[in-house]
Amino acid sequence: MNPDEHRPANRELDALQKVADAASQELAEHITITSAEGVVASARVAQLNEQSRKAFRRISSMRGQLTRAQKDGDAAKIAAARKKLDQASDEFDRISKACIAEGHEIVQAGLERTGTTFALMRESWDAGDAVVEAHRHPNESRQRDE
Repeated sequence: MNPDEHRPANRELDALQKVADAASQELAEHITITSAEGVVASARVAQLNEQSRKAFRRISSMRGQLTRAQKDGDAAKIAAARKKLDQASDEFDRISKACIAEGHEIVQAGLERTGTTFALMRESWDAGDAVVEAHRHPNESRQRDE
């Protein structure tokens, strides 16, 4: 049984309810999309962290090779190990900067989504409040309909 089937027609209330329903639907859809985007963003941040960790582990490995070369005292091995360490450091710097830049973009997009969520929540709540107020003062809206 539909509880509204016995309610007298009220164009203003019906219009307000349609606006509230549409705002609620838009918010629900946005939250669903935002949730999915959040999962993707989290996965990408984990990938970026792993890239950075791998690059740092490579530096650690190259430091170890340099230390062993220095203990051996062979100038050619020391120079080769130093070159590899410098390359690993340069690669780490490049990867880190790229990861930080992309991470910043991910955070910024998340903040924008949150702002949109709050705006849609406010819109939905305001539309719902208008319906409640119309129900609270039904005579006022009926007089306008007549």
